[in-house]
Amino acid sequence: MGEKFVIGDGSNQPEIKPGQHVAKFKGLEPITEGQFGPYRPWVFEGEDGTIYKGFCNVPKSGPKTNNQLGRWLCGLAGKPLAAGQEIEPDAHIGQRYMLFYGEKDGKVKLQAITKM
Repeated sequence: MGEKFVIGDGSNQPEIKPGQHVAKFKGLEPITEGQFGPYRPWVFEGEDGTIYKGFCNVPKSGPKTNNQLGRWLCGLAGKPLAAGQEIEPDAHIGQRYMLFYGEKDGKVKLQAITKM
């Protein structure tokens, strides 16, 4: 016999409310292929242990000043949104951020990241 799983109802997951949340950057998860193309989950952990995730599209053109990936990377590094920035996400693991969650399409989503 292999592994056995029990499916939960998700009620143990705290609901993320729109607004500002302070959390430490835990890292990027592997790129996943989704309904609207590839995306990459960004993981943060709040001071109370709450896990915050943001899902960022991974455009074929890479990070740019006018796309979500470019904005989030510059926010992660605490750098101005400008072409030519070189950012290594792993160098920021464990650092504190202000996460801005807003409602979009009836769902609460991570909108912006600011280094503290």
